[in-house]
Amino acid sequence: MSLSHRFPTRITTILLTIALTCGFFAAAASPVNAQDEVPTPVPTIEVTEVAPPAELPRTQPAAAPRFNAFQRFDLDYVKMTDANNGWGFAGRSVLASVNAGLTWKESTPPEQILDGVEYQPYGGFLDAKNAWVIYSKNMQIENPAVIWHTTDSGRSWTPSVPVNHQAFGDKMWASFVTVDPLNVYLMIHGLYDAAGPQYIHSLFRTKDGGVTWAEISADSTENYSGMSFSDASFGLRTIQRTVPYEGKPPLLDITRDGGVSWETRELPPPAEDPTLFKRYAFCETFQPVALSFESYRLLVGCYDNLDPHQLFTGYMYSTKNGGGTWLFSKLPQKARADTGQLFYFDAKHIYLMGRDSFQSSDDGMKWIYLKVVNWDGQFSFPDPVHGWAVARMKDSVAFVRTTNKAATWKVLSPMIVR
Repeated sequence: MSLSHRFPTRITTILLTIALTCGFFAAAASPVNAQDEVPTPVPTIEVTEVAPPAELPRTQPAAAPRFNAFQRFDLDYVKMTDANNGWGFAGRSVLASVNAGLTWKESTPPEQILDGVEYQPYGGFLDAKNAWVIYSKNMQIENPAVIWHTTDSGRSWTPSVPVNHQAFGDKMWASFVTVDPLNVYLMIHGLYDAAGPQYIHSLFRTKDGGVTWAEISADSTENYSGMSFSDASFGLRTIQRTVPYEGKPPLLDITRDGGVSWETRELPPPAEDPTLFKRYAFCETFQPVALSFESYRLLVGCYDNLDPHQLFTGYMYSTKNGGGTWLFSKLPQKARADTGQLFYFDAKHIYLMGRDSFQSSDDGMKWIYLKVVNWDGQFSFPDPVHGWAVARMKDSVAFVRTTNKAATWKVLSPMIVR
């Protein structure tokens, strides 16, 4: 997650629609057996569960407000947990809404704020009450780090026991996967780019809602582009490579023990295009969806080595037997596996959002146009009908909402309330 720290100039309107174009993009789906190679285990560190301290960290009230009452503001990030409730970031502030994003209340952890330091929050949001937040400071995550958690919609926050991690780099950020109020996964990412990109990660889990966190893996590897858990045990990680034109199959990491150990699996090419992986500079995995230990979905995107990419294609991969066999569906020509945002509600309701957005009602086997917009969005859909986005176009930003499955978008003007 990469979020802006600034408050861009407000635009009172964004051209939300170009003509809605509908057309079917069908691809024959035939099962292909997975490769017979033995999965490669990913090295892990010995997991030592952190014992609760003799004196637990004390819950503290939220930080003092930064905004004036009834002040209009720009959101940098939004995560709605249902049709009415959601969370957002505006600079270093954490905010919560209970009325579909019309008004917002400041609900920021009482992080110590130092002059001259740029703070960036990263969060995991389970529902209207439960959230976890960690800060980077000048693009660095402190070591040891503190993760804040709330169970009352941000009215109060409790700091974790300090967490020692092994990530470092020129830039650091964090991502969360929330399973339930007690089980949450946190990955601290580091990017060191002095002699070509190198990624250093530390993966943590909590089993007590965020009081203590145990480091369950640390590695220097390619970039993890996504992570998904179906429950506290089974999870997936998708991987971006950093070296072009290797011609190697895309990779998928799988864990069945809550992230303590991982197996790296090579994915087979689509049956209709057996030379796919050799024709593009990169073929990588994105947007994992762990439904169960047997059933999961992900996107594979292939593209050239140019910036921005000129040639790209993508497929949706589906398995219902733990990767024993795969079904492939080619994505529409303008769909982007690498930059699009996949929302998988069930087999009949799947969205792939971007400037060109698509939907599927048959588990990704066929896709139709959903919408075309002229802005870049950070989307949030808690259900197939209601959606929100932080919409950016050049140096302008707007907050938009749909109540009709992304057929139309309406610009909102979020306001602070006490």
